[in-house]
Amino acid sequence: AARYPEKLAGLEKLWWAEARRYGVLPLDDRTVTDPSFSTGQENPRSQYVFYPGRYHLEAGSDPDIVDRSFSIAASVTRANDRVEGVLLAAGDRFGGYAMYIKDGKLVFDDNDFGRHIILRSQSEVPLGDSVVKYIFSRSAKFTGTGRLYINGGEVASAEVRTTPTFSITWNGISVGRDSLSPVSDGYAGHGDFAFPTDALHKVVVTLAPK
Repeated sequence: AARYPEKLAGLEKLWWAEARRYGVLPLDDRTVTDPSFSTGQENPRSQYVFYPGRYHLEAGSDPDIVDRSFSIAASVTRANDRVEGVLLAAGDRFGGYAMYIKDGKLVFDDNDFGRHIILRSQSEVPLGDSVVKYIFSRSAKFTGTGRLYINGGEVASAEVRTTPTFSITWNGISVGRDSLSPVSDGYAGHGDFAFPTDALHKVVVTLAPK
């Protein structure tokens, strides 16, 4: 630049001309942490109730859990120890979250764009009727504590720090199965790892104010 200022000026002029030609302007320096990055309308709902049967909902129908406290509660019936599968999954293998039961254990996998933060219960979800829950309590920006509960008793906890972003996925949410590429490596190779429809009664997602 110092040696050939005329050349630099010519390149700058060419860049702006090409930017106008190909529709690059106006320049936009917003990042995905800026809410205005999304063109969608803000959804004022604080609670979502999902039932098995509607297996996949497109983006925009899913709860916005980013950088806020929230909970996911699923009502299930385990008739035997073979009852397992995905309760709720958002996103795909590139990012999202999944809550599921495998080998009797309750698991929540926060897939932070390929970095997995996994909570797994030490005890098994008992046979019969149960309510299993994941609660995330935000303590700072994109930081908080995740906890798993089985019938009101805490069974796992971990600090959760996620990548600053506006959205964790644009691929929607699956109820009672993982309809896209697996969010969690824990059930990769098991297809959509569907939870028996008659054993999953409902999943309730509750959002705290942002």
